[in-house]
Amino acid sequence: MTFSQRVDCIICIGCLIKGETSHYEMIAQAVTNGLMEIGITSNIPVVYGVLTCLTEEQAVARSSGDDNHGIAWAKTAIEMGNLKLSQFGQTKVERAIKF
Repeated sequence: MTFSQRVDCIICIGCLIKGETSHYEMIAQAVTNGLMEIGITSNIPVVYGVLTCLTEEQAVARSSGDDNHGIAWAKTAIEMGNLKLSQFGQTKVERAIKF
């Protein structure tokens, strides 16, 4: 897998809501393994931004208001990207986050 030099960090954002079958656990594990593999093979930091919730209400609570996990994921991605740049002797970069 090859990424552009412009990619400093990857944030994978998603939400899994548990249903009545075991698919939830299998999908959560597969996503986790896949993202770990991307981080290892690409040498690009990967932020695991996947909510694993039991109900839709939990998903809404964790993705909005004061408990919006997305904000923390974005801040983590910026810090990880800057850390990666500093390891290569480059200066810290402040980038705009586009939504």
